[in-house]
Amino acid sequence: MKILPYRHDPEHLPPYLAEIPFLRALHKEEVDLILSKASLLECERGDVILTDGTIDHALHILLKGQVHVMKLGQPVAGIGRPGELLGEMALLADGQHTATVIAAADKTYCLRVDATSLEDLSSERRHAYHAQLFLFLARLMERRLQATTEKLAASEQLVEDYRQRLEEAVDGTS
Repeated sequence: MKILPYRHDPEHLPPYLAEIPFLRALHKEEVDLILSKASLLECERGDVILTDGTIDHALHILLKGQVHVMKLGQPVAGIGRPGELLGEMALLADGQHTATVIAAADKTYCLRVDATSLEDLSSERRHAYHAQLFLFLARLMERRLQATTEKLAASEQLVEDYRQRLEEAVDGTS
């Protein structure tokens, strides 16, 4: 994995960044400051971007490629949509990552935004940034929880269907 400085031009926000919902929600001053101190991660397939249990106060934004989210060595999600956040749970869990994220495609790019980049913002802008960040994270968690609930309900229905089939098969042989 290569870690490169991101070269931000405050006069021009590239379209691929302008379309990222998280950045769109921020004030221009915040976006300029964040991007001026951001790093660009260039990853190859198999590169570990985040490691479960490690402490890090950075947010990663997927720009291109695909990643696998792993928990206990098992894949729990695949993410491939530009603009998706990686490592956002660490911002809610005192900086500790709750999963491992591995590049799943050659030439996967992420923007790494370190929380220390906010130190130069005024207290008011820093509070506004945090408010936007947590609102964005709350909406993201709501979507993920809804998807998880739907998967759980489908799994429970499948288990119930199999249980009924098994009971019918056992009753039919008695």
